[in-house]
Amino acid sequence: MKKKLMYVILGVAILYLLYGMVEFLFVTERYQPSKGDTISVVASNVTITAAYEVTSEGKTFTLLFGEITKAYASGPPVYVVNEEGILVDWTSDSGESPSFNAQWLSLPRKQVELESLGLKAQLTR
Repeated sequence: MKKKLMYVILGVAILYLLYGMVEFLFVTERYQPSKGDTISVVASNVTITAAYEVTSEGKTFTLLFGEITKAYASGPPVYVVNEEGILVDWTSDSGESPSFNAQWLSLPRKQVELESLGLKAQLTR
């Protein structure tokens, strides 16, 4: 009985690992942004869950936090747009991006209402 239970537990663990490998190898992000995309393009491809303003080197940027879509993501995707609404940086997993976090997420931030970005229709899919 103990041996059978051990095999069941081992089988479940192997299936879980296989699922993770398949997702990692074959399931890519649906949206691979390019620097220069507009805020409208980002919002039409990603469900935005929160937005924050930050200031870096005297310029204001908006951080758009997306919905986590990967089972093994340790943080949400984050998209950085400048004052003109142009994408300047992004990460698909903010939990695994120390340099991105140091540059953007370590800055003091002020929450922005999503509706104030003029994307309400795109944000409520």
